[in-house]
Amino acid sequence: METGEICVSAGAGPLTTDLAAMGIENEAVRQLNGVFARNFICMPLKVVDEKLQVAVADPDDYETLDAVKSYTGKDVIPVTVPVGDILTAIDRFYGDLEYNDAEVSRLEDIRPTHKTFAVISNKGGVGKTHVSINLSCALSKLGKHILLIDGDLANADVSSKLGIFPSRTLQHFFSHAKKIEEIIYQTAYGFELIGGVSGEYKLANLNYAQRHKFIKHFLATSKYYDMTIFDLGAGISYAVLDFALAMDEIIIVTTPQDIISGYACVKAAFQRFKEIENKLRRNKKYEVKDCFAPHIIVNQVRNPRQGKMVFENIVKTADENINSDETEFVLRPNYMGSLPYEAEVINKAELKKRPLFTEFSHSGFSRSIESLAKVLLDPSARPEEETEPAGKLWRISKILGLNFF
Repeated sequence: METGEICVSAGAGPLTTDLAAMGIENEAVRQLNGVFARNFICMPLKVVDEKLQVAVADPDDYETLDAVKSYTGKDVIPVTVPVGDILTAIDRFYGDLEYNDAEVSRLEDIRPTHKTFAVISNKGGVGKTHVSINLSCALSKLGKHILLIDGDLANADVSSKLGIFPSRTLQHFFSHAKKIEEIIYQTAYGFELIGGVSGEYKLANLNYAQRHKFIKHFLATSKYYDMTIFDLGAGISYAVLDFALAMDEIIIVTTPQDIISGYACVKAAFQRFKEIENKLRRNKKYEVKDCFAPHIIVNQVRNPRQGKMVFENIVKTADENINSDETEFVLRPNYMGSLPYEAEVINKAELKKRPLFTEFSHSGFSRSIESLAKVLLDPSARPEEETEPAGKLWRISKILGLNFF
């Protein structure tokens, strides 16, 4: 056995050792780059029988172990080492990395001049994709250069609703057939589109490293746009939430009929936000964020007051069940506005495979979506319904606790 080599018996648990006494091998160091190592706080040590021995603080951190395996193509042998020793080794072998380098190690630290938005919901049928498409149209009409990404990796919902099926999609990117800038499609509605694909189980089950790769390339491309809207699949899986939390802002769409589901989406996103921040706090160069502030859109309302009441119920529930128990983090949803339910024009637009905003520009929905677009452009602006005077019947219903609106 060579000096410094560690013998790992079959079935043995992770080893605890002193990095200084090990003798880290250059062949192992070359398996990862420094950006990846600092991002995941792991240090490659040795290559043992085609397996990569890696120093990690938590041998049960399967997210990190899976990411290393996906990145290197090698099975991983975890070795338990204190965080401080790992960071010292990273600095020694990879240099003292800066987070604003061209190859940034923490995606959320990128602060370009453009804005990126993720649109999510806890379940289908609440109009999330309609919101994404029509917001893209409205923002384009207001003179902005917009990129819309069909991020439902199991079902290309944007493409389906618009009847647009580009020949090059996300599948070509993940299969390494095309670069991300080569799969951008110019629509007839003023915005550009990266199309998804339906029925591909591999796209619906991306591992962490694949998600990391896509977000990194996506952010590099989106800097050429004023705003990017990322329409994600319904649900609160890790894939959806990790994509969403890598964006500048999150928009959660719910309805009066699905307020419990809407609140569940807010809660799940907050919990994942905390997990990520708590993991990143191990790196002393990272400044922990303590406030999670998603935007809320209430779709399919009878009138604007109903939308505001739904939002107020979500905030009240969050304060009572989350913020009251939190000592470090806080959940502060922002009310973006509401959209009326106009079944007739929605159905006609869907049959024509065209955006409602362009097909029925004078509808109440279109006027409301343009109002929401203006709120995105000017965060200090208030949703249109907040400036409307409350009617007498509304005041009475509020006092009596009736849900007429």
